[in-house]
Amino acid sequence: MVYIRHYILLCYWSYYRHYIYHCRSCSICILTWFVIMSKAHLYFLISIGGCVVLALLYFINPIDYIWMPKCPTKILFGINCPGCGFQRAVHALLHGHIKEAIGYNLFFVVAFPYLIAVLSCSIMSDGKLRQRIKKNVESKWLIHGYVILFFIWFVARNIFKL
Repeated sequence: MVYIRHYILLCYWSYYRHYIYHCRSCSICILTWFVIMSKAHLYFLISIGGCVVLALLYFINPIDYIWMPKCPTKILFGINCPGCGFQRAVHALLHGHIKEAIGYNLFFVVAFPYLIAVLSCSIMSDGKLRQRIKKNVESKWLIHGYVILFFIWFVARNIFKL
């Protein structure tokens, strides 16, 4: 813990010295700012990034544009990974097409609520509700079940072409 404090103080000092004497917005300043920013800033940036991604997926259909990210597993090995179709599923869900979203990726039904629970637990302030959600989200049974379902879906979607 002492080393982390020394590192943060060193980051503050080098950031200040570099910022005052050299520049106002270079990559060193930006990277150092990410090291020394608080947890609230980090959550704010993640929230803004998430909103931008959701807005992008709302207005842009991943099927229509070639520059949207493609699945590396599908490109390299020719098989569907458990996440294939997730962008299309989010796009369909944002437009209210639940059946279409499930058709793109059935595992989305399991993954999306779990993702929302994990994100809400990390954003919530300390309290009884957060502790109760955290206890359920981080339970061994739920994590093991999620991982097992993940691999079952990976195998089943490639054998049965789901």
